[in-house]
Amino acid sequence: MTILIIEDDVGLAELIKEKMEECGFETACSNSAEEAIEWLSRNNPYIMLLDYTLPDMNAKDFINELQNKGRRLPPFIISTGRGDERIAVDMMKLGARDYVVKDSQFLDMLPGVVQRVHRDIENENKLNDAEHALRKKEEKIHLLLNSAAEAIYGIDMDGNCTFCNNSCLNLLRYDKPEDLLGRNMHWQIHGKYSDGNYFPVENCRIFQAFQQGIGTHVDDEVLWRSDGTFFPAEYWSYPQIIDGEIVGAVVTFLDITERKLSEEKIKNLLAEKELILREVHHRIKNNMNTIKSLLYLQADTLTEPSAVAALMDAESRVESMMVLYDKLYRSIDFMELSVKEYLPVLVDEIIGNFPNKGIVTIEKHIDDFILGADTLFPLGILVNEILTNSMKYAFAGRKSGVITVYASLKDSRANIVIQDNGIGIPESVGFEKHSGFGLDLIRMLTEQIGGRIRIERGEGSRFVLEFNAGSESGGK
Repeated sequence: MTILIIEDDVGLAELIKEKMEECGFETACSNSAEEAIEWLSRNNPYIMLLDYTLPDMNAKDFINELQNKGRRLPPFIISTGRGDERIAVDMMKLGARDYVVKDSQFLDMLPGVVQRVHRDIENENKLNDAEHALRKKEEKIHLLLNSAAEAIYGIDMDGNCTFCNNSCLNLLRYDKPEDLLGRNMHWQIHGKYSDGNYFPVENCRIFQAFQQGIGTHVDDEVLWRSDGTFFPAEYWSYPQIIDGEIVGAVVTFLDITERKLSEEKIKNLLAEKELILREVHHRIKNNMNTIKSLLYLQADTLTEPSAVAALMDAESRVESMMVLYDKLYRSIDFMELSVKEYLPVLVDEIIGNFPNKGIVTIEKHIDDFILGADTLFPLGILVNEILTNSMKYAFAGRKSGVITVYASLKDSRANIVIQDNGIGIPESVGFEKHSGFGLDLIRMLTEQIGGRIRIERGEGSRFVLEFNAGSESGGK
């Protein structure tokens, strides 16, 4: 750090030089204004110690000359042999850092003055560095804000705009930040419904939230542009809190016009798909009803009891599928159904087809769990076969009987039990033996759903079916 000593008294200049070097500064000396100006054209001192009265011009003229030449003015201290306060005031106005009178205390006082100016310069440099760093940080934040696809703006406690990024200006169709800065954002973009009617700021969710120190999210609200048009927006607000005090909020928002159009399109496509699917189910159900009617009419034309029985059994199987189709047709997604919603109706439909239904009491203990249509179709036919077998044979020669149906789910394992208190199934009849089409069908359907079934004999007959319901099931 070099101190330029501009002093026409050569002896005094040498003494000043010694003092400054004792303080750790490098020095350079000039004995005239002209010589100092020439030196300054090549060098840049840390501090300039300037004698007010020089042989060729005074300090004021020297400063003016430097400025006229466009030279940088270093920090400087004025020294003078006259204790005139007017000189000090004039030089301070020109930028002098301090003023020293050349009296008997001059050389003793000078180091302290220079050190004080040195500290001031160091503090100023630190402050300038901090301001520079802050400006760079602000520039970076400004760049990041303007690079964001989301529109962003800030508001103070009164709702006035404190900043906005380019996306905000573009979406709202403003030319420059000054068009929004200082304006109340509620009345500028939020405060009207889509019909153009205004609503008070107290009803604005942004202001309600941030003044309580909380954020808010609104997924669909009308925002107004500068040209009087509006668009649907999703926005978020975040309170700005400094030293525990709420000072405003930052708001980000997006134009969701395209998203809403896409959602509406998807909604319409889903509605159309649902309509088509319902129509398909309806036609299948009608076709099944036609098949059932044809089987009934065909059976009515026959006299062979076994042929009639076979057609009536087939009709019953079609009936079980029709019950499922009807339930699926009325369900939400057509792909799955509650067992509690399906099985009781199916049981009642099957039992209702038999002439001896009046003597049979039906007990149903059905838990509420979900199965997919791929499982329910074979399950329905399987239940139909077991119940049909009970109604045909279990209560022969009896005045009353009880059929109990259980359905439960535990650890993704479904358990279906159908039992009666009838005469029982002979030991000669079973799934391992050739016992007729009905039992063969039950066995094949059980294999189809990956389950296991067994017959338990005792007081009547008990069919126990177990299968893995998997991920398609779950309690409602």
